[in-house]
Amino acid sequence: MSTSTREKKRKIGIDETSDVEFEYKGNGQIIPKDVVSVVKNHLSVIEIEEKAFQNCNKLEKVMFNEGLKKIGGMAFDECHSLQTINLPSTLTDIDSCAFRYCRNLKRVEFNEGLQKIGRNSFYQCNIESINCPSSLLELGSCAFQDNVRLKGVVLNNGLRKIGFQAFANCNVLQSIHLPSTVNEIDQYAFQKCSSLRTVMLNEGLQKLGKGAFDSCTALERVTISSTIKEVDDYAFKGCGQLREVVLNEGIKMIKKGAFQECTSLETFSLPFTLKTIGNAAFCNCTSLNLRKVLFHSTFFGKIIGSMGIGFHAFRGCTSLERFEFPSLSSRLSNIIKAGQSDIESKINEMRPSNDEIRVDPNFSLSTGYVQMRREGTELFLSAQDVGPVVGEGRGYHWNQIGFSVDCIDDLITLYEFKESTVLFELALWKARIDQADDTSPSDREACRIEVPGPVKETILQCLLDLKHQTFVYA
Repeated sequence: MSTSTREKKRKIGIDETSDVEFEYKGNGQIIPKDVVSVVKNHLSVIEIEEKAFQNCNKLEKVMFNEGLKKIGGMAFDECHSLQTINLPSTLTDIDSCAFRYCRNLKRVEFNEGLQKIGRNSFYQCNIESINCPSSLLELGSCAFQDNVRLKGVVLNNGLRKIGFQAFANCNVLQSIHLPSTVNEIDQYAFQKCSSLRTVMLNEGLQKLGKGAFDSCTALERVTISSTIKEVDDYAFKGCGQLREVVLNEGIKMIKKGAFQECTSLETFSLPFTLKTIGNAAFCNCTSLNLRKVLFHSTFFGKIIGSMGIGFHAFRGCTSLERFEFPSLSSRLSNIIKAGQSDIESKINEMRPSNDEIRVDPNFSLSTGYVQMRREGTELFLSAQDVGPVVGEGRGYHWNQIGFSVDCIDDLITLYEFKESTVLFELALWKARIDQADDTSPSDREACRIEVPGPVKETILQCLLDLKHQTFVYA
């Protein structure tokens, strides 16, 4: 040991033979930054004070005592030589910027008992893997942002919130599995995680923030749980390798630019519960395999009104061929042939007297500016016919289409209700026959009950009104 080192140790009250250069006792103790390389905390210390070791550039290792409860804000900020830390089980709180800019910090062991990792706590460190304990409730904003060597993340049950940009720019992180207890992913939480390939969004997740997975250029598949009601603005914008999106029932809104520039997107279907598609939601999804969009909602006509599908929602989807309506198609196919013909006749009466509206012999259902078509059992809108909608995104065309599709929906519903009243009459007829004794065929005919026409019309109108109210109050 050199004379200068012995002299420094004597000045700060440390035994010359000890490997510990400094014992932290708190209470505003002044720490000589030029001598500290290994630190031991006195057993009485329950909190490391704010900025206590800030800019201790020679600090390599810290021994935290059991009993420590909190590491204060910026306590080890810019300790560039710090390589490893082992946190005690008594620690509950790591405050903001506690280990920020510790660029050689590669290994951190989090023990059960830790409840909070504050904002910027490990910002721009070089941690390679983390295993968050089940006691952890919240990951603060930018907690692990710019950890460019972070490959593995284990988030255990108990975690509730992942904060703003918590893992942004962790560009070697490949997968993330969210525990069932997470209910919020804040804005840009995983932005530019350019190696992230798979994401499982758990049931129970309620908020998926703006830009949460923006520019995750390696992401290939995502399943969005039914407990998420809104996919926020730009949530998956620029995910160039995203091929498949599973949107579960329960989602009500896809907001502005949510899947914009997902240039490999091949398939997605829009659930029954969806009511709004925001401006540019699927803009510039240019994959050659994206040829159709499925609208499952029973209330599609109302969805694509002025509050439903925004400007440029599908603009630049150059390979898109058709918009299909599986629910309407299935319902129309289930109606008897006579009813189908009658529906076709009524829809043809909606056709405007305009020579520019072409007539398709394969059961084209005119909807004003564009035509609803039928191919086999499928009802669809041709993307070519809806060219102004896809190309220019003029909202009033969606309104025209929405109104006409809603009329088709009402016609199909009317015939479904008519068939139901026939079944109701048959049920009444059978009930009277069952009550009669030794009925002859002529007696059976006498048991027949018919609901009067005006009563039927009143019932049908009430059912249609109830259907519309169900949409308004859903």
